[in-house]
Amino acid sequence: MSGLTVYIPALFSELAGAAGEGAQDWAATRRLLARATVTPHPVESFEHALFAAFVGLTGEVPASIPAAALTAPFDDVAEPSRASMRADPVYLRADPNQILLFNNVEIMPSAEEADALLRALNAGFDDIRFFRGRDPARWYTDLNAQARTSSPFAASGRSISGFLPDGDAARALRQCMNDAQMLLHEHPVNTAREQRGLPPINSVWLWGAGMRPERLAGPAFVCGNDALSAALARHAGCDWRAHASASDAITACASGAAGLAVIGAPTGAADRGADTCSVGAFERQWSVPLLNALNRGTLRRLTIITDRDVYATTPVDRFKFWRRTRAPEHLHR
Repeated sequence: MSGLTVYIPALFSELAGAAGEGAQDWAATRRLLARATVTPHPVESFEHALFAAFVGLTGEVPASIPAAALTAPFDDVAEPSRASMRADPVYLRADPNQILLFNNVEIMPSAEEADALLRALNAGFDDIRFFRGRDPARWYTDLNAQARTSSPFAASGRSISGFLPDGDAARALRQCMNDAQMLLHEHPVNTAREQRGLPPINSVWLWGAGMRPERLAGPAFVCGNDALSAALARHAGCDWRAHASASDAITACASGAAGLAVIGAPTGAADRGADTCSVGAFERQWSVPLLNALNRGTLRRLTIITDRDVYATTPVDRFKFWRRTRAPEHLHR
């Protein structure tokens, strides 16, 4: 798919918050959406939607995204082939009727905390190894068990009951997570974190098994400061940048090449030093220049993917005056 694709999963939560006071600040975004051709596009998870956006919405998306195999080389894991699954650190909070999960980005361990907790896990397991790459919030394991899993970002803030591993190997994965919880429960790292008012890191979440696709065709240009965007771009040989402006993206797509920008990923930063665009800054930093580029004809096609719909716009859509700019709450059906 030529032109620029922007994947911004949290767009409508921001628009809903702007429906009253300050709604005029989203004028360009509302105009882009209102003049577009809308296609329903429900997605299973952020990872599935990103993979679909990467391959152009029409390519094949695997049932289970092999996150570990994709991100381990990007994370400079010493032996990427050993990274059978992601084993990300999480906080499991027991409420009266459920157990809630808070993901690795929300609890954000330091490198020292991660290393101490990983040592405890490796001392407690005889035949399973845990390790990390350069990011202390992304952990891996050599446990090789094929099961249907969900990412911790899909389950975050929700009861884990609907997100636990399922399938033939599910029992082994659940047992591993339970054993990890026992090992980390009263670890000195967690005692110190709780004394500082921070949530403990009391378990691991196993997900993202599977083999990397041998070949992956992607866009020419990828902007997204999250590990999966970076890993997909690296595997496909794309030009990846943790941060780029709308002007950079428009220029890269001016010749008809395909580009992808990922805004507001819930998975944490690939490059913590990069200045990424927040969803709240999307109107000023992206929507206004994108609308101007469409009006000038320097951008041939713009596709905006949200958590529910796909909005496709071309320069001729600016003449569709019968498509009135609607309030944000009416855009998200």
